[in-house]
Amino acid sequence: INCNLFDQSLAITKKDILVSFAFARYTNETVKLIKIAQNKGVKTVVFTDDILTQFSEDYDYLVPDNIN
Repeated sequence: INCNLFDQSLAITKKDILVSFAFARYTNETVKLIKIAQNKGVKTVVFTDDILTQFSEDYDYLVPDNIN
């Protein structure tokens, strides 16, 4: 995981909400951050262009986005 991203994830708490945008070319780092947030009890909202994304159950709210 990107060091800067990891450092920033240390500051999140269960009082926060993580809003992420997960598109195929950016997914790996996003998945790692979402998992860290979920482990800390943070609510997560994911906007994605692929509802069959690799997040499976790692989000609280999924917002599909059709970018065609």
